[in-house]
Amino acid sequence: GWGEPLNLGAGINTTLNEDHPFISEDGRVLYFTSQGHHSIGGFDIFYSEKLADGSWSEPKNLGYPVNTTDDDLFFSPVGNGKYGYQSLFAEENVGSRDIFRYQLFETEAEYLTAIGKPPEEPIEVIEPVEEVPVVVPPVVEEPTIMYVIRPVFFDFNKYELTSDTKSTLDDLAEILQVFPLLEVQAVGHTDHKGSDSYNMMLSKKRSASVVSYITRKGIDGKRIKSIGKGEGYPVAKNNLDDGTDSPEGRQLNRRVEIIVLKPELPNVNVEEVKVPDKLKK
Repeated sequence: GWGEPLNLGAGINTTLNEDHPFISEDGRVLYFTSQGHHSIGGFDIFYSEKLADGSWSEPKNLGYPVNTTDDDLFFSPVGNGKYGYQSLFAEENVGSRDIFRYQLFETEAEYLTAIGKPPEEPIEVIEPVEEVPVVVPPVVEEPTIMYVIRPVFFDFNKYELTSDTKSTLDDLAEILQVFPLLEVQAVGHTDHKGSDSYNMMLSKKRSASVVSYITRKGIDGKRIKSIGKGEGYPVAKNNLDDGTDSPEGRQLNRRVEIIVLKPELPNVNVEEVKVPDKLKK
């Protein structure tokens, strides 16, 4: 049988979600997915190495192109760890998710180290010295961490936050903590069901729910403003071209979008609502 599960601790686990753990063949490397550890967006794939004392090293992000701004899950290295398989979204896919194979490279280089103190007198070279080739290791730049601010969505005629909504707002709260000068605005929207005045009130309640949740995470309320715009700014069709109701389109319209007020940051992106072609206005 199996022993009692042991939590790997705060070095691996965060206040967000971790998933899909995978141990390398030699038991020395742990691969896992996480929404935390300053992911590029959503779930990213990280690895951690087992130390001599049995603890785990600080997780490292595998970086692009293994990780993207979408949810990256189900990464499985094989054999000696030189290859990995992963389920990904891509434009060329046969279905919505296809399986991809990666080759993981290791950079090898030779080094020449000289030690000692400089001579006190000038040195004249009498005979030519044979040149020794030295391989200069390539400079490996740390990947820029990209942060993605996503919209949140609501059930019909509701302004209460769902578990999915809270997870998205947890990411927003983390971004606001990382960038203490960042100020944003929560803009509430509704579908077209109901009167204009009712929908205006509902959109304001939705944006207020977002602001309330973020401030309870310790973010100063002055940094996130709230506004409601009612039903007047749909991103998708509330009704299909034949006049029938479009529940999917109305779901996309029941939303709160986050707008960056200041400052503009190159590694903070605001994700637009993804609308299928058939529902685009």
